[in-house]
Amino acid sequence: MYADRISGTAADAYFDDLLLTTTAPLPLEWIQLTGEFLSSGKALIQWSTSSSKEVKYYVLYEENEVGERTALDTILVGYTYQNTIHQYSHLIQPTLRHQSYVNITLTTISFDGTETLAGQLIVNVLPGSVLLFPNPCSKSDIVHFISDTHYSIRILNLLGEVRYIGNSAFPIQTEGWSAGMYVIYCIDAPLAPLKLVIE
Repeated sequence: MYADRISGTAADAYFDDLLLTTTAPLPLEWIQLTGEFLSSGKALIQWSTSSSKEVKYYVLYEENEVGERTALDTILVGYTYQNTIHQYSHLIQPTLRHQSYVNITLTTISFDGTETLAGQLIVNVLPGSVLLFPNPCSKSDIVHFISDTHYSIRILNLLGEVRYIGNSAFPIQTEGWSAGMYVIYCIDAPLAPLKLVIE
């Protein structure tokens, strides 16, 4: 008799009068989950798997100190039973306004709606760097600084007029500012000027 029915994984297979029968698809196997902040203030999250079960899509969350999650985006996947490497790369915009890091949680959603924790990581800002978000921004946005240190700052428009003097520990309210480019100087640190664009 020939083995004429094959489905699922070899790990769950058994033989019955030379009839091969299997019971389940390959499980999800992680290779890595990484993240980094970019100069735009967004975070690049990358992950890869060596195999997948019935994952319909992934959900990226930002998580605060008490475990409350804010969904940032979903990434559609579909059926991926092949025992091959699958790589994902996704940009997110943090929303909880941490000064120097963001807590990221990645979950999977199966086709039956079950949500499962897939991985967690903390994405840190590089020491000595200062990021702005959102950037570009609108005339009614609140602009936040992401840095591991607070700096005294001065913001000038392209005419050289001082628009703001303050500290990077506090967000900037851009309501009433004219559209255009602004240059931000860190007064007490030898850092390259930052450019803020208001649309």
